[in-house]
Amino acid sequence: MDKGSQLTALAEVQSGTTGTQGDSINRTLWSELVLAAAPLTNRLFQNVGGALLLDQTNNTQAGVMPSNRKFYVKALKIMYVSETTAAIKATAADIQAFYTQLARTTATIMINNREFGQWTLQELLGAATLVATNPAVTLVFPIIQPRFHGIFPLNETILLAGNTQYFVEITHSVAPTAATIGDRLRFGLSGIEVRVN
Repeated sequence: MDKGSQLTALAEVQSGTTGTQGDSINRTLWSELVLAAAPLTNRLFQNVGGALLLDQTNNTQAGVMPSNRKFYVKALKIMYVSETTAAIKATAADIQAFYTQLARTTATIMINNREFGQWTLQELLGAATLVATNPAVTLVFPIIQPRFHGIFPLNETILLAGNTQYFVEITHSVAPTAATIGDRLRFGLSGIEVRVN
């Protein structure tokens, strides 16, 4: 191998993981909402780390994409965590309240105050049918069971360019009840982030 080929091979080996100009990385930006009876409309990605714990958000700039970054959102990730004990959630009425909350709550992605997508939490979680049944009843009619998966690929990539203002608006058509108040809803924007070093 001649000297030129060796230098080319060496350059290839030493490049790719990190860039000298910038990096392209897999990323999920997330923000969390604690369900409450009011208000019925909440905006996510408006707080940054420091005000919230890292598991609540990894957002570094409130409501705006940093100037040295561009984010290609390819999927949404939805996570729901109960903050009360399973024994309280065991009744059919409480399960129905949870199902109603998913069916009657919407998420809207807003960029520069323009809508770029709107869904119910039921759709985002992949639950085609939500039917609560009483465990004490021996005869249960066959129904389609929900298959919660929490990852929702987008048909069209959403671009959050540097200095772009954005938020995700969560709207409850029905106020959360005692069965869901205090539960945590985490909303993630997942894709490829390009950042300048």
